[in-house]
Amino acid sequence: MGVAESLMVIIGILFYGGIITLVFWLAISLLKAVESAAESLKKIAEKE
Repeated sequence: MGVAESLMVIIGILFYGGIITLVFWLAISLLKAVESAAESLKKIAEKE
């Protein structure tokens, strides 16, 4: 996780409590997974 994501999580804990922070963290993780999957697909497409 980057600095920005870590700060978002910390701010989430301080202001909103655990549940919203967990949702934030899951959303960030999902975005990262989608991004890396898209990059992998691009690399595979370029090889062919």
